[in-house]
Amino acid sequence: MSDATIDPRLTSNRGAPKQALRFSWSDPRFRAIVWQIVILGGVAAIAWYLIANTHQNLAARHIATGFGFLGRTAGIPIGESVISYNPAVDTYGRALVIGVLNTLKVSVIGIVLATILGTLIGIGRLSKNWLDGFG
Repeated sequence: MSDATIDPRLTSNRGAPKQALRFSWSDPRFRAIVWQIVILGGVAAIAWYLIANTHQNLAARHIATGFGFLGRTAGIPIGESVISYNPAVDTYGRALVIGVLNTLKVSVIGIVLATILGTLIGIGRLSKNWLDGFG
């Protein structure tokens, strides 16, 4: 092996020159662009059809969309709640908030209990005592 290095002036750091895009089906870059346009157009057409169809069906059935219902009285009984709730007075918005708070409460309790149980099982598996026995 020789310790000779190649003169940097003799090597080229440039890549091959870019070829111009030919508007021919035999050019792979042109085909890729055409297929991307066709697929994006198809996705846009399907989305437009679904949105227009949904809008037309909702209008024909006189169904209102949006979040206006959140201000109406709920009348839904909720068994447990972190904050006060009266179904005869409170709104759907408050019922939604109570549902989120109940979900968070159950999640936090589950995380704490799972952590405690996992820690106890991990300590028990590493422990060398009579409970481990039989094996």
